[in-house]
Amino acid sequence: MLRDGVPTTCAPAYADMLMLPLARSSNTTFHLGLASVYLGSLAINVAGAWALGATQVLSGEETSVSLRDPLFLDLRQQYEPICTNIAGHIFFWVGQRLTPEPSLFFGRYEKALVMAFVPVFVAAYLARQRHVTQPAALLTAALLALMPGFYLFAPIATENGLECVTGMAALWLAGSRRAGSRWLAAPLASWTALTYGAGMAFVPAIACQIIASERASETGPCLQRLLLCAAGFAAPWSVPFVIWQNHPQLLTGGGTLSSAQTLLHHLVQLASEIGVRGGSYYYFADFPALSQPLLALAVLAAAAWLGLRREHAPVVVGWLAAIAIYLMSGREIGMRRGVPIVVFSITLLGLAWPALRRARVRDMLARGAVSACFVICMFELSSTISRFGSGAWRVPLDFDFQVLEGKTMPETYRYLLAHPDQISTAYEPERTWAVLHFLARKSPEHAADMRQFSRDAIAKRLQR
Repeated sequence: MLRDGVPTTCAPAYADMLMLPLARSSNTTFHLGLASVYLGSLAINVAGAWALGATQVLSGEETSVSLRDPLFLDLRQQYEPICTNIAGHIFFWVGQRLTPEPSLFFGRYEKALVMAFVPVFVAAYLARQRHVTQPAALLTAALLALMPGFYLFAPIATENGLECVTGMAALWLAGSRRAGSRWLAAPLASWTALTYGAGMAFVPAIACQIIASERASETGPCLQRLLLCAAGFAAPWSVPFVIWQNHPQLLTGGGTLSSAQTLLHHLVQLASEIGVRGGSYYYFADFPALSQPLLALAVLAAAAWLGLRREHAPVVVGWLAAIAIYLMSGREIGMRRGVPIVVFSITLLGLAWPALRRARVRDMLARGAVSACFVICMFELSSTISRFGSGAWRVPLDFDFQVLEGKTMPETYRYLLAHPDQISTAYEPERTWAVLHFLARKSPEHAADMRQFSRDAIAKRLQR
């Protein structure tokens, strides 16, 4: 029989052939959207790095993470027990070798470049694995890029925030229908935890997603594949013991099980930083991490609603785990351990968007709310860049380093490189010599004597 001039036995294949150009067009449009999200996020992050550099100061934490810890990686030693984030050290160790210029601030731009992938992975996860519409997924990714709790950490040369890159990549892979992609998510989950302690929040989320994907596969759960995932998860944990030769300590650098009173205090501080007012250790802005109180309330509502639906368990579990890690944090509490909370929070909003459509929320109301949210976020972003660029907000000089009169910090380092005899007790030894080692290696022509700045000479000087 013929139907519209096509044999009925061929109709399905013919229909697929007719839909193929539309599918390709849709994929191309989505890929262009992902590229636009990346470039937009990158522009925000690079603008942040530029604004942070207005005072020409590299903070103590940034100096430690991007310059001192990679030096001790070369020496195959963990600097101290709280320096547990070896994957983060490796990230900046690689960045040192890839950067063509002897700049103190290479780590800020390196991290800004990589952090721009996080919104891309969020959009890919929502659209490909959670079947959110492509426009809604891209809109969610753009919103994440505009969150103060995300873009304020993106250009700071420390590990925190980097865990979200591999964490979201692993969550996206864990939802794949391909067994090989799901296996790759397992070692990435470990690497996420080794990048920064807050990355542990991604581990249960990724595990939930792998199990859900196994159940949904054509063959059902396979014990052999699950054992391979377990082996893949275990493998990266050997890296610290292979590299560090001084009995390394892992994960517990700043975390601890606290009393109920301390946990309650941390919960109150988290609620304040998320929805009321920012400002904590290395979170330099006054804006709340989720920009607006109403947005924070929307996240709570989304988590409560999505928590009742099993298919959304990976993101809900990750969100709860990120909050738990924040509450258990020791030392300097603050949003530096809360970047995964921001990422999971915005992902929850992306998952909840289809529910609003099904609930027949008026399009005009929804569009107005989203537009107002983006306008407020853009105002906060421009204000943040302006204040850092003008010096109203500044990166602190929070370690012993005497900037010479009439010189900037980079100029002082270059002077010390040419006059190492001028290094006195006004300069913290480990950080100062780590920076000079980096600068001497990148620009040996400016060093008075390269032998003084070699790795072995510095190790001997620091008695390591």
